[in-house]
Amino acid sequence: MHIKTMDRKATQAGTKRGATKRRRRPDRTPRGVKKQFFGVVLLSLGLLNTMLSLKTGIEPDVFNYFLVLAGAIILSVGIWQARD
Repeated sequence: MHIKTMDRKATQAGTKRGATKRRRRPDRTPRGVKKQFFGVVLLSLGLLNTMLSLKTGIEPDVFNYFLVLAGAIILSVGIWQARD
């Protein structure tokens, strides 16, 4: 096969000559899933801790609010990455 024929076929396929499409390996998790899981864990721990301290009549610590905020941010970053 001639190089011109290969170039024409490559441009028809939308790739340059010698370039291959990136394929995901089946053993890898999709992008953002680990961050989503970690964000949900932080968010739920922060909300549970805040709820239980309010239930007992103790004022929630600033650390509880930090957990909720960090969990929400990490979860939203994971969702943003997984939208491909």
